[in-house]
Amino acid sequence: MRVTASPRRTVVLIVALSLIAAAILAYGLRVAWLMVLADEGDVPPASALTLPADVTVSSDTIGCGSGGCSRTLTLTPADGTTPEALADELGTTPQQLIPGTFVDPRTVSAFGTVGDGELVVVLDYSSTPYVP
Repeated sequence: MRVTASPRRTVVLIVALSLIAAAILAYGLRVAWLMVLADEGDVPPASALTLPADVTVSSDTIGCGSGGCSRTLTLTPADGTTPEALADELGTTPQQLIPGTFVDPRTVSAFGTVGDGELVVVLDYSSTPYVP
């Protein structure tokens, strides 16, 4: 004797599988949009770089050039900390590649340069990995 699923259970299973497939397709289309159709004007959020609690962002600017757009953060370290130590702590000397998130899987490049008591960090999506 063969046992079969009830028609109601079959319909629920088909609907559930269809919803899961639609969600996977929607996410795949979003990732494809970000990777293929995103333009040079895309700028990573300042929150892509996790800062220690005692660091002050003294400037946050967005600039665009022939290679795309970037966000420049000027960071003032806490008293008793040098910009070089902050750069080492953040891993931005000379470059840190920050992996993307589930919502935005693109990798963010963070370049740090030390100058006059501050650390200047440039964030962008378009830089290639640093090779010494």
